[in-house]
Amino acid sequence: MLEDYLRDIADLYNKQKAIYKDRYKKGDFFNVFNILELSRNETRTHSAFLAELLDPYGSHGMGNAFLIDFITRMHLEDLRLDLQHAYVEVERVIGGIDENYDKGGRIDIIVVSGSKAIIIENKIDAQDQYKQLVRYNNYAKDTFTDYRLLYLTLDKDAASDASTLSDSGQLMPNVDYYPITYRDDIIAWLSDCVAATPDQSSVKVIVNQYKELLKDITNTMEENNLVLDALKKEGNWAYTLEVLKNGEAWKNEVWNTFLQLLRIRVEAEGWLLESKGIGRIIVRKNPDSEYFIAITQEGGSYIGITSTETKEPQKCLSILEKPNAWWPFGWKWLEGSYRYFLPQSDPNSMEYLFPEYREVFMDYLMHEISLVMHEAEKAGIDL
Repeated sequence: MLEDYLRDIADLYNKQKAIYKDRYKKGDFFNVFNILELSRNETRTHSAFLAELLDPYGSHGMGNAFLIDFITRMHLEDLRLDLQHAYVEVERVIGGIDENYDKGGRIDIIVVSGSKAIIIENKIDAQDQYKQLVRYNNYAKDTFTDYRLLYLTLDKDAASDASTLSDSGQLMPNVDYYPITYRDDIIAWLSDCVAATPDQSSVKVIVNQYKELLKDITNTMEENNLVLDALKKEGNWAYTLEVLKNGEAWKNEVWNTFLQLLRIRVEAEGWLLESKGIGRIIVRKNPDSEYFIAITQEGGSYIGITSTETKEPQKCLSILEKPNAWWPFGWKWLEGSYRYFLPQSDPNSMEYLFPEYREVFMDYLMHEISLVMHEAEKAGIDL
């Protein structure tokens, strides 16, 4: 029965939460990457950290041991790199992007050994750029006698057509480029690195912290396995499918319930609230105003002042930044983990809309909206 299935899942979920709380009390989630708000920063965190581990001359002091483990784990032995003379770069500039988008750009990570190379395109939250892998593949063909182009994502398999399709044809996965994931490949490689590191080394501690970070953002923490194992049982497949089929309707219900409560708070201030879909909020005073406050997302959640039409950038408000045609008075990221609150960004962020969290979340949103509203009033902006 579906009711029994849901009851069992609820019991397992509560057990998972208990395990989580126990680990929390032990300090298992004291993670320097999360504390410094670097958990999803593609360049400053992930590319930089991976490159440092791959670098035979990196500060880890392990020489080329980690690079050897990476080559083995990713099945790149046939490249036959000269590891004694290998070096690593982050964000290598390969020229300006030409008018046909066939050349130029920045390579996230590159391992160079003489005339051979490993090129890694690293994706956390960013979307594929137009003909991005085409450009990197063209550069590699013109520069090296042999190379491997790796496409690294959190948990998906192949790059988009936009990134891989050119006038001369399409790059094929596992032929022209090789998809790898943080979930299945990098976490396993990090375990190899930890095993190769002396027990008393600070390197072991930091690599373990980074590995735990990746488990968190790929939703592969060990305590999640209780529910997952129940979902994977063949006898439960029909029930699991029924729940999944209703996933969007459930999301809408959670969002609409939250929105009703937030609307009460907003209207109590004399303002108006609209929703443009899950996670997209508009707040204004005047329904006919040219400008309004918007909370939305693209690679993260942010708040700013915008309009229904593009505008010339104006003087930025003191609490905002980076005015442009879409945000003429500026915008700013939401703080901390709220930066990824939208369900489109991270399914875990739905929890911010649950009864035990939503009051605190609404307090935060109201505070941010009030700050922008106050600054707009001082600047004479009609919202």
